[in-house]
Amino acid sequence: MPILKHLGLVLAASLLVVSATHAAGHQEVGRAIKMAYVGLHKAMSAGDAQAAAKYWTEDTILKLPGQEPLNGRAAVAKANQELLDKHLNLWPHTDEVIDFGDMALELGHYELVSKGGALIQKGNYSTLWKNVDGDWRIYRDTVSMIKLPPLNE
Repeated sequence: MPILKHLGLVLAASLLVVSATHAAGHQEVGRAIKMAYVGLHKAMSAGDAQAAAKYWTEDTILKLPGQEPLNGRAAVAKANQELLDKHLNLWPHTDEVIDFGDMALELGHYELVSKGGALIQKGNYSTLWKNVDGDWRIYRDTVSMIKLPPLNE
């Protein structure tokens, strides 16, 4: 077998192994993010905005539609408490996770619903997760709202 053909086969096989390993890493990070959302939802369901805020980094930035950015975990805890006080539930749905080692980008969509299940708001989000001592935490979060038609029209 000519050396160039042999080298080409080795290179192709190496790329397949690297691609498969990278895809497995995306899946692993995706599962870790899903588990973080499970913990976050449990904390919110228990009415504990402080425990829920622990899923964000201390130096987080949260950008919500029509508001100035919220800086830090304490600001996120306050926003979580406002959701709890209004009896609203936020349901994130991950569409894609791109892993960058100690950082991961999650793209998704969300629904904000009332306690009774009525859709209040929906939209999209881009979340940058950071691995902090083995735990994935939200580092940067940007939310964009999709305008809903007025109710009772």
